[in-house]
Amino acid sequence: MRTFSAADAVLNAASGIHIGRWSQYEGVAALPFQAMWCVIPPASASAPDQHPEVELAVVMAGRATFDVDGREVAVSAGTAVLLESGERHVIHNAAADEPVRILSVYWMPETPPEGAGEPPVTVVLSPPPTPNGPLHVGHLAGPYVAADVAVRAGRARGEPTISVCGLDDNQNYVVAAARARGRDAEELRRENAGRIRSVFTRLGIGHDVFTEPTADPRYRSAVVRLLDQSVTAGMLPVQEWTLPYCEPCGGTLHHAYVAGRCAGCGAGMNGGTCEGCGAFHTAGDLVEPRCTRCGAPPSGQSQGRGPVLPLADHRDYLMRVWCQATLPPRVRRMVDRLLDKGLPTVPLTYPTDWGIPVADGHRLDPWAEMGLGYLYSVGRRLDSSAVSLSDHLRAWRSVGSLWAFLGLDNAFYYAVLFPGLFAAWGLPPELLGGLVVNEFYTLDGDKFSTSRDHAVWAEELLAEYPPDVVRAFLCWDRPEPYATDFTRERFERVTGSWPQPLRAGEVSAMDAARAERSLAYDSFALAQAARCLLGADQPGDGGRAGQLLTMLTGVEAVGVPR
Repeated sequence: MRTFSAADAVLNAASGIHIGRWSQYEGVAALPFQAMWCVIPPASASAPDQHPEVELAVVMAGRATFDVDGREVAVSAGTAVLLESGERHVIHNAAADEPVRILSVYWMPETPPEGAGEPPVTVVLSPPPTPNGPLHVGHLAGPYVAADVAVRAGRARGEPTISVCGLDDNQNYVVAAARARGRDAEELRRENAGRIRSVFTRLGIGHDVFTEPTADPRYRSAVVRLLDQSVTAGMLPVQEWTLPYCEPCGGTLHHAYVAGRCAGCGAGMNGGTCEGCGAFHTAGDLVEPRCTRCGAPPSGQSQGRGPVLPLADHRDYLMRVWCQATLPPRVRRMVDRLLDKGLPTVPLTYPTDWGIPVADGHRLDPWAEMGLGYLYSVGRRLDSSAVSLSDHLRAWRSVGSLWAFLGLDNAFYYAVLFPGLFAAWGLPPELLGGLVVNEFYTLDGDKFSTSRDHAVWAEELLAEYPPDVVRAFLCWDRPEPYATDFTRERFERVTGSWPQPLRAGEVSAMDAARAERSLAYDSFALAQAARCLLGADQPGDGGRAGQLLTMLTGVEAVGVPR
């Protein structure tokens, strides 16, 4: 048995009143409803509200007047008001000296009520590329072309969709790349940012939300504000932690500043996640860690104190996420290993020299920033007036599902860290629809690598070939569900057999239906769709197959001259 006391709750100003969400309590994420304490000060009223949830408002003290869609009802202590989904309401407290205290319990209805408004929104995420270098074709064959095709297909099905990407400005890989080249870090970041945006534009890869943290002061202040409000509300605790430190270089070892081997599979990795098995390791977990700046092993320990995400506190919520979301086998195996080993506590800030400054000389961890950035940027897209944490969480209630396109090396963040943040914020576990995860795209048998300059750069390939041909080949050759290998000879041989201008072949009704099904989020198989549409020897005349091919190529009409 547990008890919850309104007297001890942390309250925050929101919607013209004071509220204390139950997400501040441990272990309540698994409840089939959400709840909050509400206090309406004397002689005041709540801001007008209208939400998709059904709400049961139990008046505990005082006397309130509910104005519901223009109809007023006076309610005394001991009475409950059931608000249906979509009903616009304001709660008034006319008393001059007594607050109204309400327990609000709310949940999503099983089916949307008739006339409830717009259908739920699908949010599609692709990880923001780090501007430590330009984009290579491995990046494009992984998440970026695929996410763009999926968004086009979703909109063709009539689904409201928000596509989200940006630039991962605050990874210290930017600093490491600048140091290796003898360049100024901000100058290098700005140069690569322009090159990345240019490639997206040339390939017709568009985003409804595209964040560039370094160039957007409002974004930077917003993510810090949302972090502070999450801590104040008790959603993210503050704890002490220890990480290895390099005394000669004078810095904490994390992300690009440390290298070692994965304690799980033995693969080489930096701090963060392993490209081999997807496991998460801070610098303290690595086998034989060393500082990448001077090459020496850690020479000390850095004691820190800051907000953390204790994932073990949200185990039940995460289990619900993983049971219902569409996850590929390798991600499920990663999750199983995490459950066996124990869910980690993830520091959300570090004492370091790159990133968004927060309190006590720390800077936001770039992945924590990304989670907060998604909350902010999508929330603002859905409600341009959103400012506070509660405003953004309310805006996110209109999101029906979230799909992320990524490589295995980012799977921990999208399958574990971000859902853990959603749990802390009280968002529903059904939010994550699933992950579409690609394998590695190799070049002449070896992994593409920006740091080793082993790559075919996207801008170079686009200088030789039309964008629609490049897109179509990267769809056809996408590394799913197995790794594939790019060679110039193969690119020229495959694309040379296609009709000019590029158009769909003579496709049977069954192959067209198969291609269409392959572009659904829960069965996404882009290479299969491309081979259905481009596999025939003779050119076709468009039709449904031609419409599907335009989603792959980015060309708005079949047969338009390039």
